[in-house]
Amino acid sequence: MHAALVLSIKTTCIVCGADDVGIHVALSVRTGLTIDDFGIHVAVSVRTGLTVDDVGIHVAFSVRTGLTVDDICSHMAFSLRTGLTVDDVGIHVAVSVRTGLTADDVGIHVAVSIRTGLTADDVGIHMAVSVRTGLTVEDVGIHVAFSLRTVLTVDDVGIHVAVSVRTGLTVDDVGIHMAVSVRTGLTVDDVGIHVAFSLRTGLTVDDVGIHVAFSVRTGLTVDDVGIHVAFSLRTAHCRRCWHPRGLLCKGWAHCDYIGSHVAFSLRTGLTVDDVGSHVVFSVRTGLTADDVGIHVAVSVRTGLTVDDVGIHVAVSVRTGLTVDDVGIHVAVSVRTGLTVDDVGIHVAFSVRTGLTVDDVGIHVAFSVRL
Repeated sequence: MHAALVLSIKTTCIVCGADDVGIHVALSVRTGLTIDDFGIHVAVSVRTGLTVDDVGIHVAFSVRTGLTVDDICSHMAFSLRTGLTVDDVGIHVAVSVRTGLTADDVGIHVAVSIRTGLTADDVGIHMAVSVRTGLTVEDVGIHVAFSLRTVLTVDDVGIHVAVSVRTGLTVDDVGIHMAVSVRTGLTVDDVGIHVAFSLRTGLTVDDVGIHVAFSVRTGLTVDDVGIHVAFSLRTAHCRRCWHPRGLLCKGWAHCDYIGSHVAFSLRTGLTVDDVGSHVVFSVRTGLTADDVGIHVAVSVRTGLTVDDVGIHVAVSVRTGLTVDDVGIHVAVSVRTGLTVDDVGIHVAFSVRTGLTVDDVGIHVAFSVRL
């Protein structure tokens, strides 16, 4: 059972055309059994800027008291933003305490972010420390991420090092993961060479086999320029594993990804986020996998400085039982603007008839923007 009340007062600016100006209030009450979110959720957003994404005060409060809920305990997020053209300026503090058994994250998580730049997305020092000691937690062990950024108008410049050691039983990723990123550009999001190597040999790991990702980017102001190749090989046979709720699996019941996945992307634009043709093909034949059936996504983008220009078609057919999204999903997007994020007609249609699905019922979203 789900009840939702949304009250929105928006006043579009005649100068810059800001999408979200005014007061937004969302209230959600959920009383189901196997729903991810139990309890009461309250979100209050006050925005009064012109060209700022989020200006004002944001308060989010969540109380969850279920058993098999991903997030158990209280979560509080406080954000104070007073900048003009900066995405996030000021001090952000997030504290999360989780003490459940089958929660994804068990332990204490503390994230502190201090940002003092003008037009830089993330300037300053960012530290994240996570200690997890659960049994069926996805990530067991100690994770340390350190990021030092010292430029003004560059998103990520400098050296980023992330080292993760995982030694759990039912952890999604077992083994050692290393990611090294060197970025030396001025106003480019990602410039340089990125290499990611992952070797996984666990029992109940979602991804079994060898994964190799190679990315070469040589542009100036382009998000992704060059050739991207991703190859994933996953074995189809089952391994004796632990169910997230503590029960032994049988057969292929808990193999999230079965089959082969191939993704190829060729981008040759200058200042366009995604220029060229993108083809993604995925065939999955599991039982309780998140995505069951055939998924086809075709994207053609030929604009200059537009995020999404052209025609986007996404077709999803899912026929599983305990899948998050059950039914037929159709999304059609036609965008023909120059420097507008969303121009044209957007249609989203969703039919869901499952039992323990997050969203049960019929969802229809229709958007016309001129």
